[in-house]
Amino acid sequence: MTMKIIYIVAFFVATASFAHSVTIKTLPETVVQGSPLYVEISSQEKLSCKTVTFNSQTIVPFKVDDHTCAALFGIDLTTPPNKYTLTFDRLFSKKISIQKLTLPTETLTLKEIDPKYLDQIKKDDATLAKIFKTVTKSRYYHGSFISPLDTLYVTSYFGKPRVINGTPRKPHAGLDLRGAEGTDVKATNDGHVVFSDELFLSGKSIIIDHGWGVYSMYFHLSNQKVKKNAEVKKGDVIGCVGKTGYRVSKSHLHFGVYILTAKIDPLLLFKIPIRFE
Repeated sequence: MTMKIIYIVAFFVATASFAHSVTIKTLPETVVQGSPLYVEISSQEKLSCKTVTFNSQTIVPFKVDDHTCAALFGIDLTTPPNKYTLTFDRLFSKKISIQKLTLPTETLTLKEIDPKYLDQIKKDDATLAKIFKTVTKSRYYHGSFISPLDTLYVTSYFGKPRVINGTPRKPHAGLDLRGAEGTDVKATNDGHVVFSDELFLSGKSIIIDHGWGVYSMYFHLSNQKVKKNAEVKKGDVIGCVGKTGYRVSKSHLHFGVYILTAKIDPLLLFKIPIRFE
């Protein structure tokens, strides 16, 4: 998908008698279901950014320099295609069009889940939902996000509709990345480890909180090299590729990203040049 920059110029009154221009840049240019949305606000004058609101989500943007601040949002796969409002400090509004994500269906034949395991799966789902709903008031990530594997080879793309054993299921909410068992898995950005344990379907798993509602997850690991509450830096080795988890037959890494509870495409996030002070 082509990544371009939209330039939006607006004017707002900073005081009763003074006005200056504000430039809004957003990435990607074409926003689809499952896209991250990076917003950068800049001015020739010294800029004080209080809030940025998009699709009913309001966050405090982070400072890039005295004249620029930025914010990172996520467009969930389930967000209906439409035009949504982006607002800066309640003084400037712009409509952002979200387009439908259309991908071919992926058909899989997997081992059926024994009903006796369903309660455990529900407990795991509740554990993950509680984590992703938590918005840490500090930002830990710095700059752009990187691939968790040195060699990025996608075997199953984000957002693909799935039919498993003849039954339609939810679209794939992450990336499946090819990797030999034991291959190093790296943190996609700075953050705090909030989960390092085992899940029934996902096996040995790690979740990193990057702050301000941004989380990354690493599933099916052969081992975990970090524990819960550890601080990690971008590029730190946190575990190794494996094939743990119920009905996983081949070694690979399932990698996913949530932004403010929205499941987003990591490949699009990797392409965004996030600036920071």
